This record gives sequence, structure tokens and C-alpha cells, in this order.
Amino acid sequence: MDSASMVNTVAHARDIAARAAARVEAEIAKKTKARQPNRIYEGDTVICETSDGRIFFQEVKGSCTIRVGKKLTPLKPVIGAFYGSIFEEQNKKLVPVSGGLFPDPVAPETGEFEVPDTDNRNYTDTNSAQKLSVHDITGMRESGASGREIIQKLVENSETWDAKTEFSKQKYLKKKQQKYMPRVRFLKCTAESLCRTYRAKNPSKICNIREDSLGQILMYANIHAEAQVLVVDTCMGLVTGAIVERQAGLGRIIAGFEGQQLSADILRRFNFDKSTMESIHTFPLNSVQYLEMLQQMDSVIDVQLSETWTREHQILPGRTHPEMKMNAFSGYLLTGTKVLHVDAATLRRLDSKSTVRKPAADDDDSAVVEPAAKRVKTEQASSDSNEN
Repeated sequence: MDSASMVNTVAHARDIAARAAARVEAEIAKKTKARQPNRIYEGDTVICETSDGRIFFQEVKGSCTIRVGKKLTPLKPVIGAFYGSIFEEQNKKLVPVSGGLFPDPVAPETGEFEVPDTDNRNYTDTNSAQKLSVHDITGMRESGASGREIIQKLVENSETWDAKTEFSKQKYLKKKQQKYMPRVRFLKCTAESLCRTYRAKNPSKICNIREDSLGQILMYANIHAEAQVLVVDTCMGLVTGAIVERQAGLGRIIAGFEGQQLSADILRRFNFDKSTMESIHTFPLNSVQYLEMLQQMDSVIDVQLSETWTREHQILPGRTHPEMKMNAFSGYLLTGTKVLHVDAATLRRLDSKSTVRKPAADDDDSAVVEPAAKRVKTEQASSDSNEN
């Protein structure tokens, strides 16, 4: 091989290496690109609320499907959408829509409320008031008619629609929307939403903690950024995740656990990045010593045992009232403040740091207020000299 061919070979190899390095750098930049906190990314765990009343967790992957109504639809359109977005199943596809889980094209639940002047005393349900047959509805669905159009046709062909009260119309529309306009809302996994979801599905896994009780735990513990927090979590990582969420990775969390490892099933649903999770440090509780001695300490004040209570209300025009079914128990919350012993030397040092300048009548800034400890000693020396 002559020198010219060797030079060309080396240049070609360098060019291949440079392109490979550029691809690696682009891949790293793509992976390390800052996440937008309100967008759904592939691999995230989200909370799904459907119009038929179901609530469940779902990992977002382009190859996965989700059941909306009675049909399975791919999750790919959800990637990149904002949390809180609502999608409607249309021809086995998820389509983003506006409004709520129950769109009402005929009798909306918002606006001015009017006292109904009709009732159902003369109404008899004989299943003969609907002129539209099942065959007609099936034909409309096969022809590509939207759920809104089908519901509108059902309303137009109902002989008893005008005789219904507004409340009856609401119930009728809601039932038809669940069938012909199935929708799903994708919510972000936060401390509040996770607590609410587990309370609805399996409250024993989080020790029946309610959202307001969890908020009080964070408040009494004085959780803030750059704080070092000691936590013993028996709620599958819910309390630990709430602390991490409030600190946003700016702090240090010491999490004790029993058994082989920390129970963190709920903690993984928060979708924290790696750098945020590095603020959590775990240790086995069986390594803690002198527990009995700590229990006998009397340096804890303002000890309170409380039980929180939250009353939920239904807010609808003309139908605002407390919920008919509520969970009355949310556990007990034990709080207290630990008082640290500060020796005299430390107290004098802190007192000297808090020295402020004394405002003089002639605005002389040279006068300085003496520390409290020094003033006490000076006054004591003066009294001793007067007695002598």
C-alpha cells in the first residue's frame, strides 16, 4: 500500500470515528435533555381516570394499549401531551378533546340554574319511547358517525325527552356518553393524586392516610429544601416520595426500613429522575441502638395526638351537598417538638453574633449594643462595687 492510499484509509477511519462520536453525543444530549414537568414522556407512570368510573395506573409506552370503554386503543398519541389532558376513543384511536370527562352537548351542568317546572310523575319506562333501533345505531357506528352525533340522534328520536326533568336529562346523557363517547384523563403521579388513588383502590397499603393527613405530616416535620430528614415509611414509599417532591432533590433523606430493603412501590410511581433519587439514603432499622434510652428522654414538648377530618362536597347547580359516602377514618397523627440542649459557651457565641449597632441621637454609628451576656456581667460587677 502506497503512502497516498494509507493517508486516505486513515482519513476514512477518522471520519467514521467522528460520525460515531457525533451520534453518541446526540444520543446523550437527547437522554439528558431537560424534562418539562407537565408533559407525559415514554416510560412515565400515569393515573388514568375513565368516564365509566375506573381509576388505575398505566405505564406509558408506544407499544402498549389501554381499554377505554369496551375497546383497546394504543397509547402512542398520549406521549408528549400535557398532564391533565383528556382523550376520547374514536374508531379505536385516542383523540385529544377539550372539556371534561362528561361533555354535555344538550344540557350543560354549568351556567345559570333554573328551578325545574316538570317532574316524572306521569313517566313510565316501557322501553318503547326510543324510535332508533339497535340496527340503526350499529349502522351509524359502522359508517363512522361520532359519539356526539349518535347521542344527538338518540335525543331527537326519544318521545319522552321533553317530558324529562333537567336532572333526568343529565343522567340520561351521562349514561349515553359513557357508552358512545368514552373518555380518559391522564393525571400526573403526585403525592396528592397517589394518596387519593390508593385510598380509592387499596387504602390499607398506605395505612389509610388521607391527603390532608399527609399534608400535616409534611408541615409538622418542617420539610423544606436543603433539610436533612429522617423518615420511617411504612406506606410503600408514599411519605418518602412526598418529602422528595417537596424538596425537589435539594436535601438529604435518611430512610429507615425493616426487612431486606426499603418498600418503595409507590415511590417509583413518582417518575423522579436519577439525580433526584440520589438524595435518598437508606439504612436498616435493626442497626439503630439505644432505642430504649431515646424513648425515656423528656426533651420533647408540645406532644399531641390528633385525628384529622375532611368533609367532601358535591358541587353542582342546585345539588350542592356533602357526599353521601365518605371515609371517616384517616389514622392518628402524633406530633411533638424536640428541644436541644445548648451550653453556655454556645449561647454566648450566638449572642455575640446577633450584636446590632445602637442608633445614637447624633446619628453616631460607632455605638454598639453590648451582648446580653456581657451586659449581665457588667451589671453584676457594678452592683458588687456599690455594696463594697
